[in-house]
Amino acid sequence: MNYTYTAGYQKTDTSKEAADQIEKTSAKTLRHQVENLLKEHPNGLSTEQISQQLNREYVSVQPRTSELRNTGAIIDSGNRVLNKFRKRVIVWQHSNFIKDAR
Repeated sequence: MNYTYTAGYQKTDTSKEAADQIEKTSAKTLRHQVENLLKEHPNGLSTEQISQQLNREYVSVQPRTSELRNTGAIIDSGNRVLNKFRKRVIVWQHSNFIKDAR
């Protein structure tokens, strides 16, 4: 699935309607919350850490990190942490911190 800066949907009218409604409300708000949280954490956070800090479900946060990555707002820091399943995961960093470091 290609992630964009808008809510995604399947090839049905009801899915498109649901995506349009999400876009008007929660997706944009959560996307901004994720971006703002990463601006507050120069060392970055994993998607799981972001979801915990925002008290939101992982499945709601993960698409927002993909959207922000695709727009260049956040990047892979190169660091990894272990998630709750003991698997290595990406630590995301706001792109402002990378530009400042160069």
